[in-house]
Amino acid sequence: PPAILGEWQLYRVVSSVEGDAGQAETAWRVLGGHGDFRKPEEHMIRFVPSRHGQVGVVADRGWEYAQRTGAQVEWSIAQPDKLRARTAAGVVTLAVVQR
Repeated sequence: PPAILGEWQLYRVVSSVEGDAGQAETAWRVLGGHGDFRKPEEHMIRFVPSRHGQVGVVADRGWEYAQRTGAQVEWSIAQPDKLRARTAAGVVTLAVVQR
């Protein structure tokens, strides 16, 4: 809904992990997580209007990834499921392939 447009403070807690906890932690770290996987995490997130002609909002994944990692990020509302970032470790490319 449009009411969530803008920046928000996110507070995230891992309450349970189904399946391989090691794989879940690896994915969390690739997405910018650091420290203890099972401890509360706080960072800023932002929601932006959907593409022209669509109703709703979308999470600005590029902005969030930059907030969590400090990386230079390439992300576009036109292709919200793709993200490319330059980190100290190299280039990271992320793509959502299934929800």
